[in-house]
Amino acid sequence: MGVINLMVLWGLGVYLRDLGRESLGVLGEKGECNLASLVVGVGVLCWWAVDNLGGLFLGTSISVGYGMVMVVGVMAWVWGEVVKVVSSGVELYCGHYMVPGLRGVLVLVLPFMELMSVVIRPLTLSVRLSTNITSGHVLLIMASLFASAGWLMGVGVGVVGWLLGLLEVFVAVLQGGIFAMLVIIYMD
Repeated sequence: MGVINLMVLWGLGVYLRDLGRESLGVLGEKGECNLASLVVGVGVLCWWAVDNLGGLFLGTSISVGYGMVMVVGVMAWVWGEVVKVVSSGVELYCGHYMVPGLRGVLVLVLPFMELMSVVIRPLTLSVRLSTNITSGHVLLIMASLFASAGWLMGVGVGVVGWLLGLLEVFVAVLQGGIFAMLVIIYMD
């Protein structure tokens, strides 16, 4: 069973890498296999998917709290920025913020705006994941409150709640995949 799980994880990682390479133009050239990005992507995907799915059954999840998600987002962001500085050099990395050919006030404003867009990435990533997972939990709680209204209404709401639970499982895995893909994109 463990070998099958490893094969599925490897295939999922290759799929994420190829998806990022084909549709977004990141993660290296066509024939190149960036193993670090693959490992990070699969690791983050599995961690968040297991955490989100565990939150369905345990009633709480780490990804519901903004703090923990922010810590993971900032760690991935810092790692990506350090890798960029080491691989391209400090001069080329800082040169990314200085756009050639600008005049006037734009010389001062545009690099600051670019820096802010880079710094705000972990915050937006964290808020998006936490809000989506929290909204699913709130929807399930609201459906369970309606189920206590009566026997007939409870059966109908129970069926709807079960379908919402399946939707929540889908969203949990989907959010793990999106978070992993965005972490890989932010790293490259």
